[in-house]
Amino acid sequence: MWLRQSTSVVISFGPFLDKTDGVTLETGLVSAIDHATTGAMCSKNGGALTIRSQAVTASTYDARGCYRLTLSTTDTNTLGTLRVIFEEAATCLPVWQDFMVVPANVWDSMFGADLLQVDMTQILGTAVATPATAGLLDVNIKQISTDATAADNCELMFDGTGYAGGTTRLKADVDTIKTQAVTAAAGVTFPTSIASPTNITAGTITTVTNLTNAPTSGDLTATMKTSVQTAADAALVAQNLDHLVGTATAIPAIVAGTYIDQMMDDGTAAFNRTTDSLQAIRDTAPLGTAMRGTDSAALASVCTEARLAELDAANLPTDVANVKTDTVAILVDTGTTLDARIPVALVGGRMDSDIGAKTGNVALSTQEKADVNAEVLDVVNVDTIPELAQAIPPATPTMRQAVMLRYMESRNKLDIDATNKEVHNDAGVVIAKKALSDDGTTYSEAEMVAGP
Repeated sequence: MWLRQSTSVVISFGPFLDKTDGVTLETGLVSAIDHATTGAMCSKNGGALTIRSQAVTASTYDARGCYRLTLSTTDTNTLGTLRVIFEEAATCLPVWQDFMVVPANVWDSMFGADLLQVDMTQILGTAVATPATAGLLDVNIKQISTDATAADNCELMFDGTGYAGGTTRLKADVDTIKTQAVTAAAGVTFPTSIASPTNITAGTITTVTNLTNAPTSGDLTATMKTSVQTAADAALVAQNLDHLVGTATAIPAIVAGTYIDQMMDDGTAAFNRTTDSLQAIRDTAPLGTAMRGTDSAALASVCTEARLAELDAANLPTDVANVKTDTVAILVDTGTTLDARIPVALVGGRMDSDIGAKTGNVALSTQEKADVNAEVLDVVNVDTIPELAQAIPPATPTMRQAVMLRYMESRNKLDIDATNKEVHNDAGVVIAKKALSDDGTTYSEAEMVAGP
């Protein structure tokens, strides 16, 4: 296990086993481990054993025979191995644990968010010169493609003195370009791919073969306009867009799922020009004269005079009056209207059928008594209660706390010596204890405190 140098840390130290059988866990060694002269000792990087630093938090028992033991910054201040050891021949077998103390940067890089510090001090056994700018190496190019001369020529080209040798050079007169307009007379050599140096004046292309005799400055020639028109027409035909307004023959089927297809039909029936066109829709009610119902039948054939008469002043009021009479009859319930009783029968948002029978001071029914009795028997005979945790028994306990304390005292392990009486849980851990005293006249038991 690695430890961070000069850093306080809590370690799990153990397990501590009984000296006799080598199996029984020793749980009461806090004072012995923290003893100022005979407690846990440390050996730093192979050095002599010395008592562990006392400027630390007291150790505590954890579980399984292990203790939580604190090492101080003094205990971890030496790089290398660190052995922590404790022995008490009269009680337990010796316990020791080895650690490796590493620099803070190494520990933080391995187990935190830091980065390992790597400093370059030598290259092939030669010390690296201090750079002019911290963090940047001063690098000198000695060869290019194993050629030292090429490196020298590269330096000449970039340090302002120019490239002095060889036959192949950079084809760029940067000094001329940056200070003069690009013209044929400015000392600039043009490649043969340009039609004529005279076509470039002050950096502007004045004439190129395909732009000769343009009608106006920046306009396309007639030939170029014809080429663009031909390409645009071909693109429209390729996408069948010419059939929108220009071509009425050989019209292809509309691709399913496109916007035009979705506007023309619902995907289940084909577009019918006679009934689905804009003109057909316009001529249909309410814009047209032939008003129709949802079944597409003309309203004139179904909305007859006889049917309209059913809604006239002689029939409609009578029908409404009949509905009101039937509604009142529904509300009547043996002389008491339902709307008056319903709020009384609502309990917590639900309807309680027995609410009318439960008035004040009414005894429980036989079924209710049986239900209550069954629940009480379930609590007494079936439900279990957990053991008490390690704590001071309260002065005003609940029934569960009072019963369980006496039950644990009677059922579990109970240690009594000349000075203490200890109550254990089922796992053998002390949950509460009381101090005992006897002066030969009076035997006294102090008030219980928390274990251990």
